[in-house]
Amino acid sequence: MQPQIREIVDACSLAALEQSLGQSVRGLGYRYFMYRGWFGGSRADERDVYFDDCPPGWRAYYARHVHNRCDPLHLHAVQGSRPIPWARIAPLSPQFFDRAREFGLVTGTTHPVHGPGAQWSSVSFVCDRDGDEAERHVAATLASCQLLAIYAHDTVARLVRGPAVAPLAASVPLPLSLNEREREILGLAAAGHTNSGIAGMLSISDRTVVFHLRNAREKLGAANSVHAVSKALSLGLIAAA
Repeated sequence: MQPQIREIVDACSLAALEQSLGQSVRGLGYRYFMYRGWFGGSRADERDVYFDDCPPGWRAYYARHVHNRCDPLHLHAVQGSRPIPWARIAPLSPQFFDRAREFGLVTGTTHPVHGPGAQWSSVSFVCDRDGDEAERHVAATLASCQLLAIYAHDTVARLVRGPAVAPLAASVPLPLSLNEREREILGLAAAGHTNSGIAGMLSISDRTVVFHLRNAREKLGAANSVHAVSKALSLGLIAAA
């Protein structure tokens, strides 16, 4: 596991996670990030989690003027699980994205993660430049961004349950009974490949991929495939791409 990712997994506070996540985001070539999540099973005062390293003017504007019903990133993250390149949805919400550009939040991608009990989070990776080169960079880093979003979600889920809770890798006995094929498919899913893409790479049917992912979810006690990938990464059962 890369050192910066290890720092995210081992973070002992939200402040430490914010610092580590910022370093990883900049390592991927992005200028800013925004993290937002809801963890309904946590302590009542910490169900909603938000932090970022955006310009202070944006934070003040967001707090005063932006609400869930008019934040397209929030709406898409709650409703779906696929990465959200900003260029794809900016024409649908021009007022929001035009205002963001005024603060240097020009383009980027938002990555939702959904866990058990209606838990969800998203990490937005933000460029302060536009143009074809920036959009190519967004497209080329989607898989790496998704990995960071999964790691961050799992760490926040641990932290909001209370400081006494150990990292998942230390709190669950090993080894779990994932077989070689299940680990292989989870690893490919972690790298951002679709079920159809995995099937083609392994010369198996889509139905077989779904079968192995379902078995892996059941063994890991995961709510969905993204949650299974998060657990498998944290437990060291699969390696980061």
